[in-house]
Amino acid sequence: MRNAETTNPKRDLASMPVDECWQLLAEHTVGRLAFCLEGSPHLLPITHGVDQRTVVFRTGPGSKLGAAAQAAEVVYEIDGFDDARGGWSVVVRGSAELVTDAAELERLYGLGLHPWAVDGQVDWVRITPREVTGRQMRR
Repeated sequence: MRNAETTNPKRDLASMPVDECWQLLAEHTVGRLAFCLEGSPHLLPITHGVDQRTVVFRTGPGSKLGAAAQAAEVVYEIDGFDDARGGWSVVVRGSAELVTDAAELERLYGLGLHPWAVDGQVDWVRITPREVTGRQMRR
């Protein structure tokens, strides 16, 4: 006979409030961006920042990450484990666009966000969420 822990693996899985999701997005800066471009799926690691309940990242002009701004929809995910929450993940679904407004760019540079592989000129990309969800698995 199987015990309840084996037969019900989601028993400690819970949704997180959206404010807690944004707190985790602000505290953690590395995640994975998924999007389809020309019929091909892409999943790439990025460093991100949070700006007024949007997710922003920097990339080189003409890069694959910059092409995410042309995708119909993007998905961004961060996850982790800590003693307070156990395992957790946050998923942001929405659209991406290049940031070109001078006042916005000045504010974004103030975030101090540094991409891993970009030297020289950078583009800023903003993910405007359609949906933000989070789940946690308590130990």
